Amino acid sequence: MHEWRKYNGSLIPIVPPHKNVDSSKVDQLINETNSYLAMWTTDFDYGSPTKFWHIICDKFIPFDNLSSNTRSKIRRSEKKFTIRMVNKNFIMQNGFECYDAAFKNYKSYYNRKSKRNFVDHLLNLEGEWHFWVILFQKKIIAFSQNRVIDKYCEYSTIKFHPQYLRYYSSYLLFHTMNRYYLQDCKFKYVNNGMRNLTHKTNIQSFLTQKFGFRKSYCKLSIRYNRKIRFFLSFIYPFRFVFYPFNTRFALRIKALFTLENVRRSCLRNE
Repeated sequence: MHEWRKYNGSLIPIVPPHKNVDSSKVDQLINETNSYLAMWTTDFDYGSPTKFWHIICDKFIPFDNLSSNTRSKIRRSEKKFTIRMVNKNFIMQNGFECYDAAFKNYKSYYNRKSKRNFVDHLLNLEGEWHFWVILFQKKIIAFSQNRVIDKYCEYSTIKFHPQYLRYYSSYLLFHTMNRYYLQDCKFKYVNNGMRNLTHKTNIQSFLTQKFGFRKSYCKLSIRYNRKIRFFLSFIYPFRFVFYPFNTRFALRIKALFTLENVRRSCLRNE
């Protein structure tokens, strides 16, 4: 498991997407960890568009080169909030309210963590992690949990308290973190994650329009456990029957169909 971690029932790589992951024993790992599937990417920064990508930034845009509208929002946010890097204990003690408020604003089939599960998740993190917070007075109104490997940083988990978004906390967070990792620390790139297949979000278009992020196209590989593979072989031809429904079960099934559709499209591109 030194190259993999379990996340929401699935195995995903720990290694950065530009490095090859060892998938030779993935079936064994799926069984040992009782996972639904394992998913990983290949052909990072592929030369032509595919249906799968990571949202990365490898060129920092200095403050003066940002649009006047973006500069104005960063300044306004700086006047209202404080941003700084903190240790994990600070997030464990003070971050749950922000996480909880952000999660309630989502339309997702994932289960909301209890405070105990929130803390346990942080306690069990392995490797090097950075934690950034935006504070209004002493209250966390946004935080980012970043995984760091060599000169690579993944913005792994970011939560914004919806009540404070209108004060442009997102502008301040991304500009500050990009400046730190890309300009100050000279990282190769930062990664805001892969294409979101489980719920609708505007964050990726926001990052590409405002802060110079781009789609790094790649190919998606998936290996299912036996039950999921058996289920898909029968139900996939009838997937359109589920599309009008938005129950928790239907959302899970539709996310699985989307994964499979992307996987098949990547095979056709080979």
